[in-house]
Amino acid sequence: MKRYIIQLIILLNLLFSGVQATEWRVQHHLRMDFNAVWGSAANDIFAVGREGLIFHYDGSQWREMDTGMTNSEVFYHLRGIWGTSSTDVFVVGSYGTILHYDGNQWTTMNSGISTINLEGIWGTSSTDVF
Repeated sequence: MKRYIIQLIILLNLLFSGVQATEWRVQHHLRMDFNAVWGSAANDIFAVGREGLIFHYDGSQWREMDTGMTNSEVFYHLRGIWGTSSTDVFVVGSYGTILHYDGNQWTTMNSGISTINLEGIWGTSSTDVF
C-alpha cells in the first residue's frame, strides 16, 4: 500500500507542479486504496477509492470529504473521477453510483443502473459527460 501512495504522490507532482525529483517528499501517509485521481490545479486534486472514500488535496494537505453516502452505501467503491473545475466534479462507482460535487457538497445523481459497476468517466463539458 505504501508503494501505491508514493506512486500517487510522484504522479501528482509530475502532472501538476513541475517539481524536480530532488524536491519530492511524502506529504501524507494515507492508508487507503484509491482507484482514480483527477485535479484542476496543483492545489485542487481529488482521489477516490474503496468504501466511498473521497480525499481532496488543497496544496498543503489531504483531507477526507463527506460524500453524504449512508452507512448502507459505504461498501460502494468509487472507481472513476472527472471534472471541469473545482466546483464541477463527477465520480462514478459500484452499482451505478454517480456523485457530483458543486464546490460545497456531494450529491447523488440517478444513473438508472443498479447492477453495473461504472469504471470510468470523462466529458467535454459539465453537460456532456460519458
